[in-house]
Amino acid sequence: MEYRKDHGDDVLGCPPRSRERRMSGEPSPGRARAQQAAPLSYALGSAARAHHRRMLQLLGEIGLVPGQELLVVELASTPGVTQAELVVRLRVEQPTIAKMLGRLERAGIVRRAPDSGDARRFRLYLAGDGDALAGAVVQQWEAMDRELGQALSAAEREQLRLLLGKVKDRFETDTEAVAPN
Repeated sequence: MEYRKDHGDDVLGCPPRSRERRMSGEPSPGRARAQQAAPLSYALGSAARAHHRRMLQLLGEIGLVPGQELLVVELASTPGVTQAELVVRLRVEQPTIAKMLGRLERAGIVRRAPDSGDARRFRLYLAGDGDALAGAVVQQWEAMDRELGQALSAAEREQLRLLLGKVKDRFETDTEAVAPN
């Protein structure tokens, strides 16, 4: 079953935000300065923002926003997890997970069930069309990868994947080294 929202609102009942900005060909003075001072950071940030805008569009087609899709797929992959387990698995702060879960629960995508071994704990499951929505998320991810692939050769795609992995590993290592215990 393919999952598509047939109206303009997302699963939260909110009208879609304007996702298109008209931009001139010339960077603003501040952007030009950033580009000159930190060309790698500027290029990575610009690419990340463009990717985020496109993901907003793709996920908006199925009524989600970035972040929610990971939660939906995680629940489809591991039904019955706890909120605390999601915090660790998704590497997201507890209040953020709680807010996403509340919204998805109100939308009928997620349901909570009491833990049989601990009355203080709830287990989380997809509800309603949640499984179809998880499938639609994967389809949107695949569509994004196809779009990314159109701009690069196979060798460039692999090189980019490896380079981005190195950058991510570098920052995660630095962050973990200075993070308080």
